Amino acid sequence: MNNIYTEAYKNSGIDWIGNIPKEWLIKKVKNAFLRKKDTCNVEDPIILSLTNKGVKIRDISNNEGQIAESYFNYNPVERGDLLLNPMDLVSNAFSAVSDVEGVISPAYINLKTKEGYYSKYYDYYFKLQYWGMAFFAHGKGVSFDNRWTLNNETLMNYFIPVPEFQEQKNIADYLDKKCNEIDEVIETEKSIIEKLKEYRQSIITETVTKGLDKYISLKDSGIEWIGKIPQHWDLKRLKNVLNERNEKNIPIQTTERLSLSIGLGVTLYSEKTTNLDRFKDDFTQYKLARENDLVMNSMNVIVGAVGLSKYFGCVSPAYYVFYSSDSNKYLTKYFEYVFLTSTIRKVLFSLGKGIMAIERGNDRVNTCRLKVSNYDIKNLYLPIPPYKEQEKIINYLDEKCSEIDKAISDKEKVIEKFTEYKKSLIYEYVTGKKRIVV
Repeated sequence: MNNIYTEAYKNSGIDWIGNIPKEWLIKKVKNAFLRKKDTCNVEDPIILSLTNKGVKIRDISNNEGQIAESYFNYNPVERGDLLLNPMDLVSNAFSAVSDVEGVISPAYINLKTKEGYYSKYYDYYFKLQYWGMAFFAHGKGVSFDNRWTLNNETLMNYFIPVPEFQEQKNIADYLDKKCNEIDEVIETEKSIIEKLKEYRQSIITETVTKGLDKYISLKDSGIEWIGKIPQHWDLKRLKNVLNERNEKNIPIQTTERLSLSIGLGVTLYSEKTTNLDRFKDDFTQYKLARENDLVMNSMNVIVGAVGLSKYFGCVSPAYYVFYSSDSNKYLTKYFEYVFLTSTIRKVLFSLGKGIMAIERGNDRVNTCRLKVSNYDIKNLYLPIPPYKEQEKIINYLDEKCSEIDKAISDKEKVIEKFTEYKKSLIYEYVTGKKRIVV
């Protein structure tokens, strides 16, 4: 059947939507949905979680996510219900139509469509509100970082476009197909990125423990994480090759704050300090870090928060700063690579002190930091090649890692391109800029 749409448009009255087809209406969420507020009366219900990949069943037997004392106040969810997260208005598009039955925390908004409205079409519409920060602009709370939420009254009075029901369904079906195709491309690119990262990790580990000569004779290091090393290499504790720098920034010598990011190394703090008096106490507690110092975050070193400083600045007291005890023998850049190996991370993890708690709400994993003491760090045995060999290893790894990082960056650009294409596709069809002819 052919359904020929006219090309006539009208002003929607909503800035971000712009013009819509003349036969479309503009209404409010309360005209299309009922908010479900029933409570659960089941002893052992199926617990659901709203993630950025849809509505998932939680496995509470494995302590997945936070465990509630009781689920009697949880909200029953039926297939076809549209769920929204009113508390996270920044990080992702947390709306989804449930394909499973169960119960979910009353903190989420559960919407049931009225006759004439198709929930999957409005799922795409609400995703646009998250992506475009429209929901964020309508949020309320103590501050942006504290309980910034979308309240019920605001949501129920939020404007929505209303195509004819069959067109809603046609749009949703089309977007399901196209978005699935795009997501497959994105997942393939992500998989390649993970393999490239693993390859990068394996090259670093192999090179700093075995060297560059594949035919050289090896000896047992006696250290499990290191394994065999070249016959002429030494094995020394970190404290015998690097010194710890514990200089406090007092009197204040620099106002350049340095930060340490996993994968990015040591960088200048993103926010420049314009009022020195305001931060005076902080700066005097910070440690100095000089060019070519090896900097580690004591609470994140287990996941690769280590880097070589290119700057003179100050770092958090929670960081460890090391410099070469003899620059004619030991290059700190080599030891940066040593601490980026996959094998040493397992050792550091075993040395970490603290309580680790994992929360998988909203498809995120939050891990309590495990601190590794400077005593344990300084007493680690490390493989030590001769100075000239350290230089060759650094040059080789710099080149190889640069090539791999370039390949990863190219893949990330592909993901970004397809992600933006997906968003623009949804916008164009959900707002009627493009039409589907059946």
